[in-house]
Amino acid sequence: MKKILAAVLLLSLIVSSLAFANELTVMPIKSEPLNLVSVNGALLDQPFLISEQGNQMIPLKAIALAFGYDVRWVQSNQSVELMKGARFITIYSHENQYTFGKMAPQKLTEKAMFHEGSTYVPLDFVSELLEGFSYATDEMIEIQTQITDQISTGNMVIESIKDGVIYVKIFDGEGHVMINDETTFSIYGTDEVLTLSDLKVGDTIKVTHPSIMTMIYPPQYHAFHVERINDVNYTEGTILNVSDSSVLIKGYPMDIQININDETHLKDVNGAHISLDALHVGNRVRVYHSLAATKSIPPQSLGYLIILE
Repeated sequence: MKKILAAVLLLSLIVSSLAFANELTVMPIKSEPLNLVSVNGALLDQPFLISEQGNQMIPLKAIALAFGYDVRWVQSNQSVELMKGARFITIYSHENQYTFGKMAPQKLTEKAMFHEGSTYVPLDFVSELLEGFSYATDEMIEIQTQITDQISTGNMVIESIKDGVIYVKIFDGEGHVMINDETTFSIYGTDEVLTLSDLKVGDTIKVTHPSIMTMIYPPQYHAFHVERINDVNYTEGTILNVSDSSVLIKGYPMDIQININDETHLKDVNGAHISLDALHVGNRVRVYHSLAATKSIPPQSLGYLIILE
């Protein structure tokens, strides 16, 4: 299996080519095809490389796309530009200079380098410019785009409500949704505002709660927001693969393939419509999809709304 994986990754490395990096000077490096890179738990096609100085170098374009940036090569000053809304990052090709917005250029471990048609930057680019997080070993680099303050868990079925606690069945277990004076309520697909008294036994809900939870059983979800989603399923996770007609998502408790048709809505977190081209491996998404799912591995379900975080 390791030999097969090595062959696949090496082939991907050889055939990949980034248009914006075609002017960079080739630098000699030592390549380890099994040096894996993941973003938000999704494995990238390209491995990290080791420079002559012994630094771990990561593939710039794949990482930037996973963080939600657009990428372009600027011929006039031989640089790479990353853009996401008002955020603007410049990587200079011939010197150790990296610029965030209008701030003065800063130095990282070493300058960007070019290998087999791709641009690579040192690992500290993640923390210093992208404001992400990374954990590195000799064999693998794991990158997180952010440590979220809150997440959402869907498909909780209400079993009872008592004294400000919603007792739910979730997957094969149970949970307690803790309600307070700050908790808000709504219905999926409408602007209608609910209260706790509007919920009833048998309703399916999605709960937005802190990402850090106490290690007790049954788990307690201190609710920021409760959304009634009786007519849909909800999945939140990381994109593992994107095709012309589907998105494979690393979800919980299992991966799921979300099929896309002309009626599937794609939006960013501000509600603006986006195209399928905006979705990349490593992006985190929130998905509302059909209650029906195939019994295949992974299961497949029709997507109604995909929100790119």
